[in-house]
Amino acid sequence: MTHVSNRARLPLFSFAQAIRHLKLPYHSMSQKVAPRITMPDRDYSANSNVAKSNWLITKLSKDGKIGEARQVFDEMPEKDVVTWTTVITGYIKCGMLEEARRLFDRVDAKKNVITWTALVGGYIRLKRIKEAEWLFYQMPVRNVVSWNTMIDGYARNRQVELALDLFERMPERNVVSWNTVLTALAHCGRIEDATRLFHLMPERDVISWTAMVAGFFKKWQD
Repeated sequence: MTHVSNRARLPLFSFAQAIRHLKLPYHSMSQKVAPRITMPDRDYSANSNVAKSNWLITKLSKDGKIGEARQVFDEMPEKDVVTWTTVITGYIKCGMLEEARRLFDRVDAKKNVITWTALVGGYIRLKRIKEAEWLFYQMPVRNVVSWNTMIDGYARNRQVELALDLFERMPERNVVSWNTVLTALAHCGRIEDATRLFHLMPERDVISWTAMVAGFFKKWQD
C-alpha cells in the first residue's frame, strides 16, 4: 500500500467535517451484489416456443406466482439454460432456497455462471455463508459478479480478512469490487486501511466517497 499524505486526505476530511452534524446511514455494497435477486430481462433462446415460455415464466416469477411458473416449466417439452435459470432464480427470490437447490442439483439441469452466482447469492441472503462459500469454490466458471458476490458475503458477515483475501486473488476487478472491500473496512473502523485502499482505486464513484465519509463519521462517533 502506498503512503497517503495529509494533503491527499484533506478533501475527505473537509467533506466529512462539513456534514459532521448530519446523520449518515451506512450503505452496504450488498445492495448492489448478492441479495438483490433479479430476473433475466432478455431471452436469447433460439427456439421461439421456448422463448415464449421463458417470457411467461419470467413474468409469473416476477409477480410472485412461482407455483404457476413451475407448472409452465414442468410442461415444457424443451428447456434451455434461460428456462432453468429463470425458475431457479424465481425460487430464490421467493425465499424458497431448498426448492431452488433441488432443481439446481437435478442431473438434467442446464446451468451457467448466472445460475451458479444466483444460488451463491441466495445462500448469502439467508446468512448461510459456509454453504455459499462451498458452492462458490465448486463453480466451473466465475465472472467478476461471482467474485463480488462472495466478497460481499464475507463482508456482510464481518469476515473482513476473508473478503480481503478473496479480493487480492480476483483475476479482474471493477469499481464494485473495490467499493465492497472499502465499505467493509470503513464500517468495521479500519479507517486507515480504508484510506490507503481508497487512494489505490483506479476508479471512484459516489459510493466510494460516501463509504469514506461514513467511515470517518463513524470513527468520530465511537
